[in-house]
Amino acid sequence: VTYIDNLLNEYFNLFDQVNVNRINASYTNFLFFVRLAHFDYFPILREFDENLEEENFLEKPNFQPVDGSLLREELLKLHYALFRLNVGESIDQGIEIVSQLKNVEPMSRNAVHRLKRLIKEFQDNQYVSLIVRAIDLNPSAIPIRKPATIDIFNSYISSKKREVRNILHIVQKRYQEKAVSSLVSQIFGDGATSRLKNYNDSKNDQLVEQGLPVFEYATPINYTKAFAMDQYNPFIRNVVNELIIAGAFNNKTILNNLSNNYYALNNLIKRLDEFDDDLDIDGSSGAVLDRFIRSLNKDKSARKILEKTIIKVNRKARLLITEEVVNIKEMAFTIKKILDEYKSNAPTIVYNIKKIRSNKNKEFIEDLVNVYRSIYLYLKLMGSFISLKVTKEEILKQQAELSGRL
Repeated sequence: VTYIDNLLNEYFNLFDQVNVNRINASYTNFLFFVRLAHFDYFPILREFDENLEEENFLEKPNFQPVDGSLLREELLKLHYALFRLNVGESIDQGIEIVSQLKNVEPMSRNAVHRLKRLIKEFQDNQYVSLIVRAIDLNPSAIPIRKPATIDIFNSYISSKKREVRNILHIVQKRYQEKAVSSLVSQIFGDGATSRLKNYNDSKNDQLVEQGLPVFEYATPINYTKAFAMDQYNPFIRNVVNELIIAGAFNNKTILNNLSNNYYALNNLIKRLDEFDDDLDIDGSSGAVLDRFIRSLNKDKSARKILEKTIIKVNRKARLLITEEVVNIKEMAFTIKKILDEYKSNAPTIVYNIKKIRSNKNKEFIEDLVNVYRSIYLYLKLMGSFISLKVTKEEILKQQAELSGRL
């Protein structure tokens, strides 16, 4: 987006201030020419001829004497409309541009020239001004209000930038959806069907119908549980457990960190189930949602309570996702360090890494590589929904926010 913005800025910077001023002045002048062309003359003419039909443009009015005071306001509008524009080349340029854009000539060249001469004559001789001054019995000239120049150039730039950003957003969204679909296929095969019965997109449809906030993390938390069920519990957990038990770690800090990640992730499915069960009708949050959705049209406080409850539920979902991402990411970093040392003659992290599973050591290493690959793909998938830069400090911050300490 920044690159495209820079390209646009480079292009528009080619227009110096002289040309920008000329563009703005020409646009402003032609705009007031169009407004004069659309001026409603009928109220003035009707005062002179009460039988004049509004839609009969070819009928010549039968002018009769009229009370000037009845015409004063309309004549003033006409006076100001006449003096808001300059009769010059910008009108011809405007007509030419409209002809090119619409592929039709809005006015013949002769008609444009006749109209310009007529406007110029009215301006030079101030016919309308003289009539108004006669009505007012006031010889003083009527002030001419010169309009401010419209900055169409910068308005156009802003419009084009918004248009380009919208297109880029659509392209990025489609690319992201395609990338997510590809990653889901690689990680889960046929896909990750809904793993949570309450916090899901089908529930979001109901919330949208009521004009309420939605379950913001329905999609990523579904992938969180799917990964825990399909990848972590049946495979990753066992390989990492074997590494912790059979591995001779020189650095106990690395061992302790890996063990902490391991136990935190082992408890994840249980916590996800507790989170989802809380949204059952018998659960604390679910009971609140069910009760106040049913009384939404009767209880004025219902909407505020529902919004507050949904925000809190979303924060819980975000915390669960963040905790898993932080722990699985740290686990992946540790595994990568161990794998990077595998070819070393003297590994410094797990010095017996080449002896785990004895004669099936290569099989163990292959499992460890597959663990890393699986985590890598999962983190790449989650990067479409949350920042992968999250740390344990972010977990503490979200916990404080959830408990109301922030």
